[in-house]
Amino acid sequence: MVVYNFDGAYRHDGGYVPTHEGFTFVPFSELIEKMEQTRSLLETRKHFRISSQALRALLTKTGYDFEALIVGQYKNERVSAGTLMQRHGLGFAKLHEILTKNGVVLKQGNRKDKIDSEICRKAVERHGGNKSAAARALGIDRGTLAKRLVAREALTEPRVRGSETGQ
Repeated sequence: MVVYNFDGAYRHDGGYVPTHEGFTFVPFSELIEKMEQTRSLLETRKHFRISSQALRALLTKTGYDFEALIVGQYKNERVSAGTLMQRHGLGFAKLHEILTKNGVVLKQGNRKDKIDSEICRKAVERHGGNKSAAARALGIDRGTLAKRLVAREALTEPRVRGSETGQ
């Protein structure tokens, strides 16, 4: 029996989920194995080439508690919010929703406006200089990414004004 859902169609052993190429079948056993191996929504999603929404829907169907994984990494492993956003491919709003729903309050230093500019620089490097892709991966606007990169440059490079250089 196949049960249809807006995310795809599900059977007892897996689910058909939409991809850029059409639909793909993801066996639940492989999905759980990959999640246990990587402990990362993003890496698992990339492996199966499916969207974050489709992955979360599949994990929910299997009974895998990915929210407990995220909360555990934040509380027990002391992984920062910025790192969790990167590791799981979540935006700040979704991460905040998961943590607060599970009774966790973000520490002041882990607010969205406090994401380290170093994380932004590394994200841009990881995406081959593509700032739009880096911003999407961090869950922030491209303009916000640009501001954080400019703020980083301001801290590392002395600012020179035309009047000070004699021009």
